[in-house]
Amino acid sequence: MVRTCRALLPVLLLALLVAALGTACGGSSDPAPAGPDAAAAAVPDAVSAAEAGELFQTGGYTLVDVRETVETDQQQVEGSLLIPLGEVEARMGEVPDDRPVLVLCRSGSRAVPAAEAMRAAGRQATVVEGGIVAWAEAGLPYVGAAPS
Repeated sequence: MVRTCRALLPVLLLALLVAALGTACGGSSDPAPAGPDAAAAAVPDAVSAAEAGELFQTGGYTLVDVRETVETDQQQVEGSLLIPLGEVEARMGEVPDDRPVLVLCRSGSRAVPAAEAMRAAGRQATVVEGGIVAWAEAGLPYVGAAPS
């Protein structure tokens, strides 16, 4: 019995190593999620401004602008939810949990930590790459001065 266990030990260790590497490298030992979890899995971490514009205009996504008030006073996307980055965690209750969220800032850098905080709180959050600058360059609608 001891010899059999010792003989199987390398095989079991190899199987565990392969499973761990597969998961760490993007694979999964679990089947693809079904139902509401499948929709969450389909939400990308980031999209281009053009893609974000299409998603927002369909009405299936909420756009959360995490720029400071002084910035959103200069220009903003109509219908967006304005929550400065420093207030995201305190105002998480305002971020919808029943649909995906697009996270917008000036250039995309502040949207990353905001989206990470939203994901940690169970929201489906996607960063708008290039922020409001890319949004304007893509010819998408906004109100106010041209972003710089």
